[in-house]
Amino acid sequence: MQIKDAYTLNFYENNMTRLPKWCNDGDTVKLPFCQITGKYRMELPGYNTIEPYAHMAENCPSLPPDYYRPKYC
Repeated sequence: MQIKDAYTLNFYENNMTRLPKWCNDGDTVKLPFCQITGKYRMELPGYNTIEPYAHMAENCPSLPPDYYRPKYC
């Protein structure tokens, strides 16, 4: 599993009203996750979108520079 695989798994809180009040407080862009600190905003394409399944990503190609992965590889 790669970093992208970890943040795309669908097991994070998806109800933004349940996030802590300070999470997006004072930000003009409301993210679906809490970015605790940092000067730059994180971009996580596909965040919380893939339902986990058995043997996930065990045999997936992941060659640079695109790291393309076929769906349900």
